[in-house]
Amino acid sequence: GEEDRRVNVGALVPELPHIYLTSSRDESIDKALRLVRCTRKQAQVAIGFDGGYLGHTAATCRSLSDPSTHAGGPGHFAWPRVPHPAIAGTAATIDALRAAVTAAGGGAKILGVVYELVQERTGWVLPPDFLAALGALRSELDIPLIAMETTTNTYRSGRGPFLSTAAGSLVPDVL
Repeated sequence: GEEDRRVNVGALVPELPHIYLTSSRDESIDKALRLVRCTRKQAQVAIGFDGGYLGHTAATCRSLSDPSTHAGGPGHFAWPRVPHPAIAGTAATIDALRAAVTAAGGGAKILGVVYELVQERTGWVLPPDFLAALGALRSELDIPLIAMETTTNTYRSGRGPFLSTAAGSLVPDVL
């Protein structure tokens, strides 16, 4: 008989034991935010990064994407974007994240900080010291982290199936 070639997808990221299949990047971000909303009933705000592109076919994605990176139209939700640490530095970005969470009414109001480890459109990379600081901020403010790995998934980073788990210092709440 032919050997069994089935792969347990959950074994790729055992720290995140649930899988939800979608048909596209835009749908995965939209569904991730909806799933987070199930457990964070007061949450209404997601936070993105300057230069980020998370799609434009869903209102959530268009609202998180930086309009300078696409021609998909304006965002639907007035969600904040913070400076990217590769440009502004870790301290300035963490301060901006803290201010955005405060402006939203606190951690309970946050659906998630949505980020790309390597941005698809700009190529900007989240520095290792930022990942450590973001992990500390998550614990301090009780905010979910949602990583979109369009550019780094399925071994594209050269460091494993997902760069999030290979980076070691920060495992997101949703990948």
